[in-house]
Amino acid sequence: MKFSVLLFLLLPSLFILGLCDKGGGASSDAEVFRKLFTQKRTEQLMAVKQLLSLDAEKQSSLLRTMMGKMREVLQRSRRLLESSGFSGVREGSDDAFPADENTRTALAHVMENTCFLGDVLLRFPDVVRPMVTSQDDGEWRALFNWCLSFVEMSGLTDAATDRLLHLVAQEAGLREKDPDYVNPYAKEGQKRRKRFEDPPPKKKKERKKLQRGPKMSRTEL
Repeated sequence: MKFSVLLFLLLPSLFILGLCDKGGGASSDAEVFRKLFTQKRTEQLMAVKQLLSLDAEKQSSLLRTMMGKMREVLQRSRRLLESSGFSGVREGSDDAFPADENTRTALAHVMENTCFLGDVLLRFPDVVRPMVTSQDDGEWRALFNWCLSFVEMSGLTDAATDRLLHLVAQEAGLREKDPDYVNPYAKEGQKRRKRFEDPPPKKKKERKKLQRGPKMSRTEL
């Protein structure tokens, strides 16, 4: 399990391999990128399901290892993207899509790891949230905030990813929470959910009060 999850971070991005194999097809680079991104997200969600099946101790250990690796990947990729000047593609056009392979690799790593980090934050909030929001580690918080903003502004996401990022920003405390926001995976959310799911307490049956009135004596029967 440990190695299969970490491969999502260590192997060359599927985005880059797919773009290189595209050949002379009619699809633009941005369109191919979005398609492969959707495929990658499916695989990542499968990995999250595997994590959910582990016991708490193994989850915590693996998550901490993954977080350390993701931080390295995101820091390195951020530097590459900022030096390249790439900030996203315009809607309906891929004129600004990076042609440089190193920039494309950095772009894929930020997209992949930011969303994967969002997945584990939402499903393991009590373990992951303190790592990325700690006031003692402002660098992690700033990096995560930059990554979320970058992916949102990339012009390469779909509706499902936009929804994910909105939830992640709320969970991380980087955005004001919606009035009805509840994370059922958090301890606090589980308590609130339990109250709603528990059946209402049974009402005690009220004893019927007998109406008082004239009564016949035995001698009258």
